[in-house]
Amino acid sequence: TLVFFAGAIGVVQDCDSSTQFFYKGHTSDICSLALNRGAKRVATGAFGTAKYAPICVWSVDPLLKTTTHLREIRSEAMQYAVMHVAFSDDGERLIGVGNDFNHTIGVFCLKSGDVLMKVGTPGRNPLFDVEFFTARYAADYAMRASEEQGWVGSVDPDDHFVTAGWKHLYVWSLRKDPGEKMGVVKAKAALKPYLRDGKRVPAGELGQESYSSIAFGLHHVIASSIHSVVYLFALEPPGPD
Repeated sequence: TLVFFAGAIGVVQDCDSSTQFFYKGHTSDICSLALNRGAKRVATGAFGTAKYAPICVWSVDPLLKTTTHLREIRSEAMQYAVMHVAFSDDGERLIGVGNDFNHTIGVFCLKSGDVLMKVGTPGRNPLFDVEFFTARYAADYAMRASEEQGWVGSVDPDDHFVTAGWKHLYVWSLRKDPGEKMGVVKAKAALKPYLRDGKRVPAGELGQESYSSIAFGLHHVIASSIHSVVYLFALEPPGPD
């Protein structure tokens, strides 16, 4: 099954039967989409106004070939357009990134629609991707913190996310004051096939790099740059609260 959008329509394509069915809850063109595979839910962000830009959450039933509208989030935290959306690992929270001057990041509770966090992007630089921690990565992150720093505790994947963009790669936590970053991710190694001229990229240059997409491995954050370079990053383990 494929899920994508065309104009203001969410499209679900059944590859086995070569049929499509649709979600028509938006009144303006869609510009971002995220999947919560376990719950078969989709979030789509669309163009809006200076007052708000909408996020719609809907479910997919591949057997009945239907979509069901679940919730529309209309918040002043998102203005002009919702350029990126992402589900938390448990599917209960959603991140949106607005197209306002500050490229505002908003974290929402899907059950209530409440804004859990609203903060502008550092330096007002555009964001190209945002992802919550995966449960597997969060467990490994906590284990490494215990081994390296003697820190005892757990890392909730639904409280942590990473943003990537123009000269920007940050990890955020909802456990602390809203908008307080836990730390800047540190480079551990560049993938060998992409080393520049066969040499390790100087660490000083990484802060000037711009990142277009991110993903989580077991031990690392994987980030690709706008210059077609792929990096592996290790996050600083959390210290004592």
